[in-house]
Amino acid sequence: MSNHNIARVVLLLAVSAGICTPALHAHPLQCSSESLTGAYGFQLTGSFIPGGISFAATGRFVSDGHGAVTGSIVESVNGGISTGSFTATYTVADDCTGVAVLKFDRGLQTTISFTIVSSGREVLLIDTDPGTVEIGSAKKQFDELDKPDK
Repeated sequence: MSNHNIARVVLLLAVSAGICTPALHAHPLQCSSESLTGAYGFQLTGSFIPGGISFAATGRFVSDGHGAVTGSIVESVNGGISTGSFTATYTVADDCTGVAVLKFDRGLQTTISFTIVSSGREVLLIDTDPGTVEIGSAKKQFDELDKPDK
């Protein structure tokens, strides 16, 4: 085996083992409001510190990629179940972090900080309102290839 072929094999093994990785991008990846586009399913759990009220929620939202969201939610608050809808506006920084302000049909409003991960397929969430401990995640429901033909 020539020295050139040995070098190729060593490089291939190193990349396969994760010891080194080839440069895939000449510049760091950046996010924008377009990084959050499409339909997502989400779940949240937490508690309100005053009163010790626990809650969990699941639902769906659709982001237009331009800073607007509409969604629906099912909540369990201390075991009582309710449903509702919400709208939101959001901003996304270059580092893939963002802030959303949600307005619920019941008149409540909350602020969520988030981080977009997995190329926009998942979003990590935390409620930043005082007196609330709430975390969750959202996952993209459909990739472009999963969408039905129009």
